[in-house]
Amino acid sequence: MKAKLLAIWTSVKADLADTWVRTKIWLLGILAIVVAIEFEKIKQFLLVYMGKKEIQKDQKIDAKLSAQESSENTQANLLIQEAEGLPSKEKPVTDGWEKKE
Repeated sequence: MKAKLLAIWTSVKADLADTWVRTKIWLLGILAIVVAIEFEKIKQFLLVYMGKKEIQKDQKIDAKLSAQESSENTQANLLIQEAEGLPSKEKPVTDGWEKKE
């Protein structure tokens, strides 16, 4: 029984070797085509993934800049209100402005 199994195994190995010799060029060609097609898919996936990451990063920066702009606008509005109140605190200029009081 063992000898029969060994003979079958030897026959299978010989057939596989023969098949490999006859078809290795075609198999390698098909493998190259499959790899090229899958490479395009992987490249597209990576480009989309990197684009989404870039958009998320830009949205974070945009939110930060928007908050900074809002803060600066608030400060500017306070300065405008302060500047509008300054004329009421000043003494009006009179004819005798050059004389010391």
